[in-house]
Parts: sequence; structure tokens; C-alpha cells
Amino acid sequence: VFDAPELSGLKLRIPLAGSVTLPLIGDIPSAGLTPAALQRVVRARLQQDYMHDPQVSVFVLEAKSQSSSVVGAVRTGGILAMTTRLRLADALAMAGGLADDAGHTVYVIRHVPRTSGSARENGPPTQLVAAATDRAMDAVLEGVSMQKIMTTVDLDALVAGADELNLPLQAGDVINVPRAGAYYVGGDVEHGGTFPLKGRVTVAQAIVAAGGVKDTADWTDVRLYRAGAGEKREISRFNLKDVEKGTPTPEIQPDDVIIVGRSGLKTVLYGIRDFFHFGVGAAVPIQ
Repeated sequence: VFDAPELSGLKLRIPLAGSVTLPLIGDIPSAGLTPAALQRVVRARLQQDYMHDPQVSVFVLEAKSQSSSVVGAVRTGGILAMTTRLRLADALAMAGGLADDAGHTVYVIRHVPRTSGSARENGPPTQLVAAATDRAMDAVLEGVSMQKIMTTVDLDALVAGADELNLPLQAGDVINVPRAGAYYVGGDVEHGGTFPLKGRVTVAQAIVAAGGVKDTADWTDVRLYRAGAGEKREISRFNLKDVEKGTPTPEIQPDDVIIVGRSGLKTVLYGIRDFFHFGVGAAVPIQ
């Protein structure tokens, strides 16, 4: 700082999470700030109490390696050294890519200055990151403590090439890829059972994944059981005849249960058909 001997030529080590103490100014939360950002903070503090137009310069003399973490449904998760600027897709690739049971969302968790609002926000991920950076400057000037903010990214869209979702990462970020949940399809389907929820799957697609319905299935009796408040389950009903005409079905959520009912009339009719088929076949000897 020119014309301020107390602040000229200072060499300080900035901790990964913490603050630095400067003469006249006091403590400045500095974790995650760039040299330019820290320079603006110091200038603003001096301008507020001591100088009309302070000239401040901040330089990096020695850069220590920084890191972020990737956890969850990736092949080789862990701590990643950030030797260069990384984006979200880079971190996922360095973690070996997605595991087979990865879900369709990824969470980027970052420490930002605490504000009066909630840590969870709405809006496009790129806007949230930019807003967090802007708040960081304001909060540092006010001496505010830090909190966590979680940004949700559509993993399917990211993999499909949505550049706006490929967020730039900062040291200390945690990338969490939740494991996919599971759903169950039972009743009058060919191959009922539990299936991993690996993306966006509708009720109709879930039935197809279970091999489709049997001949004896009641197309008007498809039930979706979903966990509700407390121990109650919400029940939604669907008609496959309407689905065949183009009526959409909702997306599956983890732990959903789909049951396809059986038609009593079809069961009787197919039973009669099988009786005559096998009865006649048994009465006529094969030459």
C-alpha cells in the first residue's frame, strides 16, 4: 500500500479456511478470494476509515496446491489436486467417471459467506455460482462468517453437453453424486422385481423395463404407490389404454412401487383356451 508504511511490503500466508490480520484494518476473511478480490477488500477497508484514494497491490509469492473432493457414485472418488482451473466435468472425469448406479443429479457444495437468506437457492446453477461470488465480496467487507451453499446440477443434461452446467470449481468444493434409488414393478408383468433408478423413468417405461404386461393383465388397473406424509402411501391409478393413445405418465421416484392388476375375465378366458389347447394335444398321439 503506497503512503502507508505499516502496510507496505507485507508477506502473509493465507490459510485454506480463515482470515489474515492487517495493521489498521484488522481481520479480513480471505479464504477463496483471488488476489484481485483481496486487493479490492483491502482498498475498501482503507478508504472507509483511513485514506481517500488508497493504492493497493496484492501479489501471490507462492501458491500452495489446493484441492476439491468428489464423493458418491463415481468410480474412484476422493480428493483431487487442483493444479489448474477445473470445471465440474473435469472433476468427474478425474474421479474415473460415473458409477453404474449413479443418479441423475450432482450437487456442488461450496463455502460462501453467511447471509440472511437460506443456503439453498433457486435459479440456474451458473447464476447461483455468480451470485455466491458477488456475495463473497460483500460479506468479506462486512466481516460475515461462512456457510455452505449447495447447487444442484442436472447430470443428464451435463453429460449431454450443456456447457452452462459445467460449473467452474473452487478450492474446497465438494462434488457429491448421489447413488440412484430403486423402484419395484410387480403384479401381472413378465419380469417383475426391483430396478435401479438410473435416470428419468416414467411409469410406462418402468413397465416396459419389466418386460411388459402379461396377457392376463388388466390394462385399466395400474397403480403407483408412493411414500407420503408419515407412514401413509399415496396411490395413483393409470389406464394403459390411455397411455397407448398418448397420455403421459409421471416420472418414477426412488422407492416407488408399481403394481399391474390382473383381469379376472382374461384369466378365465385364457384358462379355457389353455385347457382346450393342452387337452386336445394330449388326446391326439404324436406320430
